[in-house]
Amino acid sequence: MCIIAVKIYLSTKTNDMKWSGILFAAVLTGLLCLVYATCIERENVQIEEIELRVLPSALDGLRIVHISDLHIDSVTPYERKVARMVNSTKPDIIAITGDFFKNRNVLEGANAVEKLPANIDQIESFLDQLQANIGIYACRGNNDFSDDKEVSDVFLERLHETNVTMLTNTRTTIIHDGQRIHLLGVDFPGFDKSEIADFYVHPNESGYCIESGASTDNSFSHFMIRGERTAWRDYTFSGRCRQLHGRGGIGITFYSQLDAGFDRFYRLRYMSRPQRFLFSPHGAASPLGITECPQSISSRQWCRFKIHCYSEAQGVRMQARVWADGSAEPTVWHVDAMDTTRQFEYGTVGLWSRGQDVHQFDDLCVVDASGDTLLFEDFEDGDAAGWLTYNHEGSALPWLAQAIPDSEFSMVLAHSPDLVHWADSAKIDLQLSGHTHGGQVQLPFWGALFSSIKLGRKYTEGLFQFDHTTLYINRGIGTVLLPIRFFCRPEITVIDLKSE
Repeated sequence: MCIIAVKIYLSTKTNDMKWSGILFAAVLTGLLCLVYATCIERENVQIEEIELRVLPSALDGLRIVHISDLHIDSVTPYERKVARMVNSTKPDIIAITGDFFKNRNVLEGANAVEKLPANIDQIESFLDQLQANIGIYACRGNNDFSDDKEVSDVFLERLHETNVTMLTNTRTTIIHDGQRIHLLGVDFPGFDKSEIADFYVHPNESGYCIESGASTDNSFSHFMIRGERTAWRDYTFSGRCRQLHGRGGIGITFYSQLDAGFDRFYRLRYMSRPQRFLFSPHGAASPLGITECPQSISSRQWCRFKIHCYSEAQGVRMQARVWADGSAEPTVWHVDAMDTTRQFEYGTVGLWSRGQDVHQFDDLCVVDASGDTLLFEDFEDGDAAGWLTYNHEGSALPWLAQAIPDSEFSMVLAHSPDLVHWADSAKIDLQLSGHTHGGQVQLPFWGALFSSIKLGRKYTEGLFQFDHTTLYINRGIGTVLLPIRFFCRPEITVIDLKSE
């Protein structure tokens, strides 16, 4: 009996020691993996080299170096190493696809404007180290925006002063060996669409108009200007608007900078309280103030408006009048104001709505000082081409890509890969994106543990071909949430264009 008990005791003790050994090995392996993920792989930058075959022979040998998701809090030896590695590849073009800031915290809160400059200084310090033969081009990512868009403006204003060309829902053209290259960039579509109303063409009793539905936040649509923005100055903007139930607010914007990425404009808007049109600046330190326009409107009643803007020696004069549709146009201006700051001397026109109502706009016309029509839209063709909701995702791409010949190379910088369907419909040759970080943590035979995009986990890194567009997704330089990478090294992408 004693012998049997001893055998059982020894067997149990052996099993305990075996499981203890397994547990110890598992803990040790986990710790080693954690050390590797946080101290080694996170800063072990990989240069990925790919070749793309393109039709224009003049582009043969052009080198594009793509980086993304910098997430810079301060410039450390790691960021300086990244800059040296980028420069060592001898890029013709450097493309940066957003997320300059470590996270959005620096852009949020009561002291955001005071905290922001120091963080931007660090970002600028990194950008100043980059060198490219042709230029550096970038778009913004989700961490580059604040809920307060005026705070986001501070960052954009500062970047316009650097060696980087910011592409904020805009397009630029460069020349390489006589061949034109079209570069487009779109802002990240990361806002909550449940709070914002879309603008779309809708039939009414007399034809078609553009309308927006209910929203809990300010909703904007603006006309995208593809050509020279400075041509949109000293103009008269007219049209009509109405609300079907007399609730909420409706208005128009002018000399707007929304199409260039800035939350800045002048606005004439009707408020259900105090049932008056208010004429005011937004995003400008302007002495204009808020001026009331006496006209009120009732439910379903169309109201005509006319805005007249022109430059004088003292500044920009803005005049406005509003009247009921069907009645005679007043001979006096209800608003006559002067902005001596000259902060906005040109800009596009737009639409504004807010509240639980249906808001409609029609017969929109812009005529410049020489009598030339810059815009006329009665929406009778059922289309609102060029009119884009502020939170428009990639719908700007087909408009921005218009008039690009098939024989010329086009490339779009878009933080999220999800915009590839818009790029593909616009027949853009190459889309560069980031945002996914490659998942940051990958497992063998499985890949990324999670995906932050609608396209799915398959599209977390690498090269993909769609019908018309080649998509490349960069794993990024920085990290978010946890400072770790596992089987997912930070990446600098070198793209060499080769002639077909």
